[in-house]
Amino acid sequence: MIEELIKISDSSSEDVERITAELLDLPEPPTAIFALNDLMAISAMHTAREKGRSIPEELSIVGFDNTLLSRSTDPPLTTVEQPIQDMCTKVVDLLIAEIEGKSKDKQRVVFLPQLIVRKSTCQCS
Repeated sequence: MIEELIKISDSSSEDVERITAELLDLPEPPTAIFALNDLMAISAMHTAREKGRSIPEELSIVGFDNTLLSRSTDPPLTTVEQPIQDMCTKVVDLLIAEIEGKSKDKQRVVFLPQLIVRKSTCQCS
């Protein structure tokens, strides 16, 4: 059952809309969709509305990236935000250290994302 809920898209809005429609037409459709990025989540929202689904009452939708678009949807899109500024600063610091010969070791750096809760997800208990 879980395998039929995991879908891979070519990232085009048409493909996302097709996949969303397939998910919503399942005998037991999902109550939430987590999309790879905000644009894909917005395409899923569009399809859900076309199929008469109420967001977030019947279907919660979450994106990724916290783009400007996430704030301008109706309802505003819940999304995951990466600490882009921190990531960029670390990359520059690592590059400078490598160029200056101060570091030859590889590093694994982990940055914690932040869930930005807006109104596209049900605040159910």
